[in-house]
Amino acid sequence: MLPYLCKLELHEHYYIQGPAGCETDAAQLFAVMSRCIHVSCCFQKHIWEIVSAGKVAIIGVYVGRDKTRWSWEEIINKRLGFFTEVESTVLNKEPIYLKAYVLMDGWRYVPVIKRFLLHFMREGDQGTDIFFKENPLDFYTTVFTSAERAAFHYQNGGPLRGGNPLSSSNMKAALAYMDQKLLKLRAQSDFLEIHRLLLFRSLISDDTLHVVEAWRMFHSIAVRAEYVSSLAQSLADLVEFELEYTKFSNVEVSTITPMDGQDTASAAIAKKASPVNLGVVSTMLTALMSQAHVVSSERVSMLANSLPDYLTQKLSTVTEKDRRTGYVYPIIDERTISTLEEIAQMFLNVKVTIGCDVHNASDNAVALFNTIEARQEYRPGSVDSQILNDPQVYPFIFICVCVCMDECWKERVTKEEGKDGQKNRKKKKRGESLESRTRKRHHQKADVLRGRGKGRQRKSKQEGDTHTRKEIYGEV
Repeated sequence: MLPYLCKLELHEHYYIQGPAGCETDAAQLFAVMSRCIHVSCCFQKHIWEIVSAGKVAIIGVYVGRDKTRWSWEEIINKRLGFFTEVESTVLNKEPIYLKAYVLMDGWRYVPVIKRFLLHFMREGDQGTDIFFKENPLDFYTTVFTSAERAAFHYQNGGPLRGGNPLSSSNMKAALAYMDQKLLKLRAQSDFLEIHRLLLFRSLISDDTLHVVEAWRMFHSIAVRAEYVSSLAQSLADLVEFELEYTKFSNVEVSTITPMDGQDTASAAIAKKASPVNLGVVSTMLTALMSQAHVVSSERVSMLANSLPDYLTQKLSTVTEKDRRTGYVYPIIDERTISTLEEIAQMFLNVKVTIGCDVHNASDNAVALFNTIEARQEYRPGSVDSQILNDPQVYPFIFICVCVCMDECWKERVTKEEGKDGQKNRKKKKRGESLESRTRKRHHQKADVLRGRGKGRQRKSKQEGDTHTRKEIYGEV
């Protein structure tokens, strides 16, 4: 199905058996050495063997979610720091993988991603703990090197539900995981990987629904743009490896003295030639220039007419030609790395644009995404959300909440009105008491005035009576 091979991915599973509760010791054994048994680190030993053989260009080991890169020189010379980081990464179940370039077909280097996966098997059939993020699709998309290893992995690290991998429960779990991954890939605009997964979906489901559309995608300009991008990125990595190897060799050779008697292990590596064949690198560079011109000239790519000339002129600034043989070689320089990575990014954008157009023209793939989105929209995540999403229950709950809020509001308004009434009554009482007091005071004043008037009248009456008696009886 794929006319171009851009990379290979290998999975190396480590099965360590021990009693329950010794997961930390297993991680230490996997990364460095346990406290009692002196075992060399599998990473360090593995990389040492590869570097000593001088046949593979190791770019480095990438540790953790942030993909911290450890070069092969740092792994050999800084063992303790590397061991410590690998141990903590394994315990946190974060990814660890090795990136190297292997010669293939005699004319190009292909990137190989080798992932290291740890399984801890508890004694007494108490289950297995895995120290990596499990992918249910790996069991369906992996080719094993032998039938015995396939059977062992099936028994100890097979499908999630166990039993037959093609059972309804296992297939449903794998397809559910694939649906989530398809949505993530679409958000990342990785349409080539989407159709690779759709091809696996047809393989698992035993149908041919997405086979034709996957073939169209894999034979489009988008895949050719991905191939050109992988060539440019591979050349950038190889130039960086040559820079590191040359620097390491110069430093190690300068530190060797005749008094030592014997060379150190790293100095022995420094004396060897680089595992990268510059003749193969020249062939890869020629293929890159040719394929970049073809893809950028295609009218289907909808690129500028001046882009092929621009790419040729840009590559000419970081390449040199052998006058005797006529071969073109990349200049081993930092500027060459940045230029090649820039070209790789340019063709990745072409891959995304054309891949999006081909994907939108695939009716079955678009219909599948619509189905997945509808399922994600209406499927609840828990029992509570299922009740809330029920159209028969949710309006009733909404009405009950509204009624309760209305009742609470009325009760609050009534209380406020009651408070206002009490305040008004108090004010009225205060007003009435003030008025009554004023009236009482007026009445009291009136009574006092009346009392004084009566006393004067009595006095005047008494005086009048006296005068009358005097007039009648005369003075004595």
